[in-house]
Amino acid sequence: MRITSKTQGIYLARIVSLLAAAAALPAGDQTSNGYTFKTIAKTGQSEDHVTFGPYFQPGGINNWGEISFAPSVQPAGESVFLATGQNLNKLRAAGDPLPGGATFGYTLGPISMTPGGDTAFISTTLDVPLPYGLNAGVYRTVFGIPFPVPVILPGVTHAPAGQIFRGAAFNAQSNIRYETVFPGLICSAAPSSVPPPGAPPLPNPCDKGKLAFGIYQADLLGRISAVVEPGSPAPGGSTFDYAQVPFNNSSGDVAFDAHVYGEVCTDYQGQQGARIFCGESVYLKDGRTGKITSIAHQGQPSPVPGKKYQVAFGPVLNDLGDLAFLADLSTGSGEYAVFLYSHGNTITIAKPGDSMPGGGVLKQAGGFPHNAYLNNNQEVAFIGTLSDGGQGLYLWKNGTVRLVARNGTAVDGGGVIANLDDFGAGAASTQIAANDRGQIIFAANLTTGGGAILTATPR
Repeated sequence: MRITSKTQGIYLARIVSLLAAAAALPAGDQTSNGYTFKTIAKTGQSEDHVTFGPYFQPGGINNWGEISFAPSVQPAGESVFLATGQNLNKLRAAGDPLPGGATFGYTLGPISMTPGGDTAFISTTLDVPLPYGLNAGVYRTVFGIPFPVPVILPGVTHAPAGQIFRGAAFNAQSNIRYETVFPGLICSAAPSSVPPPGAPPLPNPCDKGKLAFGIYQADLLGRISAVVEPGSPAPGGSTFDYAQVPFNNSSGDVAFDAHVYGEVCTDYQGQQGARIFCGESVYLKDGRTGKITSIAHQGQPSPVPGKKYQVAFGPVLNDLGDLAFLADLSTGSGEYAVFLYSHGNTITIAKPGDSMPGGGVLKQAGGFPHNAYLNNNQEVAFIGTLSDGGQGLYLWKNGTVRLVARNGTAVDGGGVIANLDDFGAGAASTQIAANDRGQIIFAANLTTGGGAILTATPR
């Protein structure tokens, strides 16, 4: 399910005016940038008894080129697909039954792709109970078998401290050890400032306490442990009261977004009207020692001179312990930048005002989790919107940024990219992922209408 902070809802149709405006942007074949492009799926295509809708949500791509994605389907809802070679395999689509008794409706992504070709995802029903994630379940595949098995069932599965999970959202990830991390929704009595007084009221099914998110991990046998829960100690002496969007690596390290009790809880662009939310900072938990490190904290200086992190989010880990993330350097106006943390140091990958390869000046990077991605070669892929309205996909390596694709790039089958606004946000917004071969998956709208999910492969 695609959540935009401005609409606070599910974006079920393409905005025709956006496509028209994007089609009018400067065009030109950009395939000379050293990439070839393959269309994996596109709007109107039918596979396994479903027809793809207007938008696509890339999940992950492994070194075999296997892909997970969560496209919209017609007439409503979403699905989870795996692409292997020339085959598209549906795991579930809107209306399909899930193990445990629920019915698939939407995903609360991003979703993952493991080195072995498995995925993990969070599913909510078509009616999408509020707050987002209530009554949602977590599912995964194992050993390459294209059949989802439950990790948690809402109202059934117990959290480590004994509470019953009430749901989950956003982002489930699995590593090579079949450890699946996810944000679990529980009833908590821990001190919490999320949401703050005066926030729009949301349903609270808890007999005691209130709904709160923690990060949890299930091993191969389904045994669940807590990565960080509401009330867990936070660096600096307070406790966490909110955590979402985890990402784990093959060493068992886990990065996540979180908020600390007692700090100001910002309703970043009105999201508290539909979800349990607070403006986040980025943390990293060492899988060997259990130590939690603050990587990018609200109000603290960023590597950009004179700029502080206002919100930091969307961490992606590689197996070396490096971490890419996004941050807004303004007070809610979308001054998004991309950063890389490695061995205790954080550097700026791209920031507003940078001149970009292929022309144009960066206005903002992406504002959604997985709008930047990191592989094991310390290459950072990211998307951006330019000051002239153009939208591009870029790759940073060893201090140099390279253009991969942008509006006007020709792709296979005669298509031309109109924009990279898969979320309908009015700016580049597609989720992306990259493997160690340098392949990048992304979604785009085409000048001929409709959307597609694409793979960019270096020549």
